[in-house]
Amino acid sequence: MLEDLYLYLLKGKKGDKEKDWRLADCKCALENCLLGGLALTEKVPAKSLNALFTNTVQFYFSMQRSGSANAFNTFYKYEKGMEITFEDAIYNRYKGLSNDRIKFVAKRK
Repeated sequence: MLEDLYLYLLKGKKGDKEKDWRLADCKCALENCLLGGLALTEKVPAKSLNALFTNTVQFYFSMQRSGSANAFNTFYKYEKGMEITFEDAIYNRYKGLSNDRIKFVAKRK
């Protein structure tokens, strides 16, 4: 992330449901990729996490797969000093952004 990542409440929603909250755009860039063994030749920039996924697919896998994904389920929260492994990523042993959204909504109730 090149900027902080924020949640925002959809217009006309109460905020008591997880799906009422979305990720705001934030400048970001892909610098390394664990899943799929992708060796990056260039950093991929984007204006949001969803755009980052799309840009990566278009740059490295054009015409091979869909460029859409749910950022809450695709990206993980990195904490300084954390050891990241391919196996742990495959088995979802990291905290996804979805977990943070669930906790956020639970605190608001």
